[in-house]
Amino acid sequence: TARPVGLTADQTITVGTASFSANIIDTIDWSGVERAVIETTHFGSTQPSSARQVGGRTFIPGKLADPGELTLQIQFDPTLDLPIGSADVAEAITLTPPSGIASNPITASGFIRSARAGMALEGLATATIVVKFTGIVSTPSS
Repeated sequence: TARPVGLTADQTITVGTASFSANIIDTIDWSGVERAVIETTHFGSTQPSSARQVGGRTFIPGKLADPGELTLQIQFDPTLDLPIGSADVAEAITLTPPSGIASNPITASGFIRSARAGMALEGLATATIVVKFTGIVSTPSS
């Protein structure tokens, strides 16, 4: 597979059983991790006692977190099928970061939630894919 200038083979995403691997162009955007917020307010909760006080509702953090989504711009090869809808279960996702950033890949379970491709007249064919992580995401050590 031809690679654009400056792109190395170690900047890739691989989707498990679909045998899909793509070069990452330049955009990697992780939506972040989000914990559930559980309201604990009850009839005996303290209420504001003056107009200069606000609030009164109480909350605790959930124990489990939503690992979020990863949006990537990849080099698109129109001869390959994007693995969206190819499996009805989450698959192993491996994101190999660029050289010098981390020594180990990010590994997770997930699936491609959406994919959009574009081809310029005299440019690189690209696609933007969104991976929904599920379960535990292991981030690399430096």
